[in-house]
Amino acid sequence: MGHTQSDDIPGKPSASKFLQTVEDCFKSYDIVFADRNNHLTKHRVEIKERVQNLDKPKSQGKKSKNRQTSPPKITTADEEFPIQPAPIKILAIKWEVKSPSGIDSYQEEEAGERAEEMFRICNDRIRQRGTNHQNLHYGSEHERVLRTFIREAQPIDRLDGGDDDEVDDALTIEVKDEDTLEEDVKKVVNRLVELVKGLKRPSDEAIKAAVEAAKNYQAPKKAEEEMIKSFREFSPRYFAIDPDINLCDLIKKALASPQEEWDQDDLEEMRAFFKNLREEDRVTSNPHITIVHKSELGDEWCKAIWDMCMKLYKDINPPFFTFRLGALVEDGDIMALTVDDLDVAEGAENIEEAKALLAEFSKTFRKKLHITVGTRDESVKPFLAQAMVYSWNSGKSGSEVKALKLKDVVAVGRVRGSYV
Repeated sequence: MGHTQSDDIPGKPSASKFLQTVEDCFKSYDIVFADRNNHLTKHRVEIKERVQNLDKPKSQGKKSKNRQTSPPKITTADEEFPIQPAPIKILAIKWEVKSPSGIDSYQEEEAGERAEEMFRICNDRIRQRGTNHQNLHYGSEHERVLRTFIREAQPIDRLDGGDDDEVDDALTIEVKDEDTLEEDVKKVVNRLVELVKGLKRPSDEAIKAAVEAAKNYQAPKKAEEEMIKSFREFSPRYFAIDPDINLCDLIKKALASPQEEWDQDDLEEMRAFFKNLREEDRVTSNPHITIVHKSELGDEWCKAIWDMCMKLYKDINPPFFTFRLGALVEDGDIMALTVDDLDVAEGAENIEEAKALLAEFSKTFRKKLHITVGTRDESVKPFLAQAMVYSWNSGKSGSEVKALKLKDVVAVGRVRGSYV
């Protein structure tokens, strides 16, 4: 089995370089792992187009670097004819996560509606590996890259046995918090054994040893100058609690299932405002509950909160917080969700540090906690949501502020430092 990884290709990565390495691998191997985030349709199509016409003979014993790549000819009494090349089949490994609403993150209706759980799990893994990667390092632009990847991912929507299928088969591996790497590898191995005639399944002990070797793998480092150029020390713009919610889906469901006590005029205004946010791509792509911003570090209390957040965020297993989304609030310029009953989740690790952080939150501060949904246009700054929410929570908002109280909408999240 051959393996080529896009991150290992020297120089500036490009599709043509990667595809060439895939083709080269087939000169020596019957099975090739084309290791790249092939999350776009064009990625899968270009691999298929590159390999489907490769003139590759069936395997004839052990691999050889000089193995012939054109079909050998066999002479019979009647005619001379070539052995037909073995068809190359493509098996895609599809990474999937279920959003809190149960919707497949690759099947969202809108481009900006993605599973925050996927982001959190992947972000945690990038943080834990540090600089043990060829290109994407914790502390560089990893959050922007990760969000772009999740937002732009396209589903494998052609898999019905036709000639225009992107791949021949797809194996779904669910992304989870817990470490299931060994079980995931077994799923892939078992599927390959089913698909490839004569392929012997390795023992569970061999799989376990391979998984441990993978966990201990050290990625090759870039040249010193390139490392210095691409890496910058982690210094977030702000700390926030990153909620495990699908924001658009949550609000769509709430507005589609009105409660009896809601004012009908307020509901219709909310629906129209949210519809405009979606049509104009104004729904935030980065929902969060801001705790403290870098610009506030001149204040002694804010500096203390910043230090506590930094300590929690750098923990290998940061604690979860629970909270309730109390109401959907809108004033014609901005829409936000209020955040109530913020507490530390039961069974959370580093629970004392998390409780110490919450102990610093005054009643006034808690009334300001919110998730900005979106603004009417670019002239309205997202931070204005805080004043609107605080005014409404304090009973001082005017008639221009509309609010729909939600019932039993509970979510969880963790402290995260963010660039974006």
